[in-house]
Amino acid sequence: HFQNSPASASLSSVGGGASRPGIVHRLDRFTSGAICVAKSDLAHWRIAEQFAQRRTKKYYLAVVHGEVRADMQLIDAPLGRDPSNRELMMVREGACGKASTTIARVRERFGDFTLVELELLTGRTHQIRVHMAHIGHPIAGDTKYGGALVRKDLLLSHAGATHDEAS
Repeated sequence: HFQNSPASASLSSVGGGASRPGIVHRLDRFTSGAICVAKSDLAHWRIAEQFAQRRTKKYYLAVVHGEVRADMQLIDAPLGRDPSNRELMMVREGACGKASTTIARVRERFGDFTLVELELLTGRTHQIRVHMAHIGHPIAGDTKYGGALVRKDLLLSHAGATHDEAS
């Protein structure tokens, strides 16, 4: 927690209250990557506006199950809440779905797995996870959306690395 810490004193007070000072953009739970933090309220509002107007480019890397055949593909599938489990999202046509677009580019194929670069043209909750599962290539380790847990050494062996090289 940042509350009443020296770090929180130099961050924006906008959004999220004392538990998340300065946080402009966040990631889904249990994912890793960069987050955007603003030092001042003015910076926070300006950066948030850039996200809202989709002027911010968002790229992610993911290891997915299977061999993604197309070197590049546009995934244009609307997303909405899963009516049987409100914690999950799913592809939903019609009024229940919001426009969601992802560009998937293959970086490297490892037989049973593929490393993909994902560019979000929209920013919906669980977008990458749902889109990749929708095209039959769930993210490795993402058990909520069809991915199986995978041992680190198995992934590394597919990538041609040894445990010592990756440590």
